[in-house]
Amino acid sequence: IQRGTKRKLSEIVANGINQGHATPKIAKAIRDALGPETSKARSLAIARSEVTGALNAGTYEAMKPMLERGVLSGREWATVGDDDVRETHVAMSGVVANGGSPFTVPIAGGGSEPAIYPGHPDLSVGNRVNCRCCVVSILAPPPPKVKPPRVSKPVAKPSRQPAARPVPLPLR
Repeated sequence: IQRGTKRKLSEIVANGINQGHATPKIAKAIRDALGPETSKARSLAIARSEVTGALNAGTYEAMKPMLERGVLSGREWATVGDDDVRETHVAMSGVVANGGSPFTVPIAGGGSEPAIYPGHPDLSVGNRVNCRCCVVSILAPPPPKVKPPRVSKPVAKPSRQPAARPVPLPLR
């Protein structure tokens, strides 16, 4: 994809996301921008891939400070869970990456590649195009509750004075 086309596609995807449009509507805007020779399938693949990457990038950026402060312990790879999920991503479903460590994503045919989140732009075409997976926060366990040390209260010594006797009240 040429630089100008890539810039235009990025604008279309960003505008679509900002306006709350669903992926098919963003795909139509892409098809309109690229011209009639662009198929519905190609424009939908571009829209899915770019929307997934953008949303997961934003989610990861929001997670980073919480990972650094220990509020989150890691991230989980989640799939849509339907029959269209590719085998390499089925294998990733539920996999947790601790802290800011990358996921190790299998490549169809053998090998693997690192990815900070699903749809990352550095992923191979086979792991990026049409990906609908997302990254989910894993909360760090709460710190253990520490009971404050028990401070014993001084025991009052019994008084050496005789107990006061009740005084009868006069009856009327």
